[in-house]
Amino acid sequence: MFVAFALPLFVICAIHTWLVFDRESKSANDGLMARADTGTSLLEPSGPNHTFENITDLFVALESQDGAAIESIRAWSTTFMRTSDAIGVALLNAHGSVIYKWPTELGIDFAHPDINAESVPNVYSLESSPSASALPDVAISMTLTPVDRGPELAPIAYVCVAFASPNVVATTVKQIVPLFLLLSLSAVITITVIQRSITSNVSAPLRSIALQASVLNPAGRIELEQYASLELEQIARSFGTLKNELHDSQRQTVALERRAESNAAEETKKIQRLLTRARKDAEHDSLTGLTNRRFIEERLEPIFQEQISQHVNVVIAMFDVDNFKPLNDTEGHAAGDQILRFFGELLRGSLRADDVGVRYGGDEFAAVLMGITDEQAHDICNRIVKMFNRQMSLMGIKTKVTLSSGFASRSATGAHSAKELLAQADAALYEAKRNGKGRVAEYKM
Repeated sequence: MFVAFALPLFVICAIHTWLVFDRESKSANDGLMARADTGTSLLEPSGPNHTFENITDLFVALESQDGAAIESIRAWSTTFMRTSDAIGVALLNAHGSVIYKWPTELGIDFAHPDINAESVPNVYSLESSPSASALPDVAISMTLTPVDRGPELAPIAYVCVAFASPNVVATTVKQIVPLFLLLSLSAVITITVIQRSITSNVSAPLRSIALQASVLNPAGRIELEQYASLELEQIARSFGTLKNELHDSQRQTVALERRAESNAAEETKKIQRLLTRARKDAEHDSLTGLTNRRFIEERLEPIFQEQISQHVNVVIAMFDVDNFKPLNDTEGHAAGDQILRFFGELLRGSLRADDVGVRYGGDEFAAVLMGITDEQAHDICNRIVKMFNRQMSLMGIKTKVTLSSGFASRSATGAHSAKELLAQADAALYEAKRNGKGRVAEYKM
């Protein structure tokens, strides 16, 4: 009887679950594509992130490593990830090869060699984020959208975006649980009613008739013996059933113990991941997203000595926000935090993959630049200062806020330690502030 009711119940729940899961999956993919399309539209020539006349010129300049194109794409990727809440974004050329990705340290392979008219736009999934990346262990969905040049023209490039996959399973479960509970309750009530009806209308009368026949029949002794034999047989069957249930219970106990051991191992791994993440968070500044002062104090000296042994030049640049205390006093700490977050984003977007940005303390920052010349270091510092000052002039802040920078190059000063080079860069910073602020100064021997 139970099987007769359980089988239709299982079929109904399975069909409903499949329909709900399919609908929620399509809805989740449509949502991801909408967010990706919003970011792709920012690449239009009229967009605020570049000054190229058309999208073709932008990508031609990007593939030739043009500085203006790289700066435009870097600004676009920063804006896109902030507005769409993406994990990472990459630009692919017409053949599916990566020509730019952000963040640069993100351990995801965005390359997609099988791009054609039928494969885009599309959403595909990765099982989890790579352990080598700075991402939590979450499922990742990738969207692939074309960058069109106009009607009847093949796309010049493609935008590939990594998002945290929507939890379609949880949404599906929330929708099917009420139906399953309702059907289960209905089945239990129906089975209970039928069993009680059979017991009262069939089993009880039959037992009563058999007992009366054994008493009234002249051969009643034999009938009673047969009745007793049937009862013993039923008791034997009951013992057999109890024995089988005992074995099942023992097997379930063993299975539960193994599952508990497996859960304990999984919890141990989870704790280890949390500790690793905590150690990494301890080296990062939560407000600006930059490395904090511990990098300077614990890791800079070994890196400096290694670069010197390989005959690679090291440059340390210091940055300080001018008039930051008056800004906090007049505009409030919220305005100060907004400016610090902006500079953190500006510094991260201006450095190369091998460089390191550091929040040294308060409104003071540092950048460790590897393998560049003095002229290149001056250009980087000057570009950061100008971009910061221009943004501050557009924000309408009453307090005049600018950025000063000073840098020191090991090839020019001959510093023997990272501490010495840092002190030289700090001296250059104060020289820039003494000479009027909002400028760049280089340490000279």
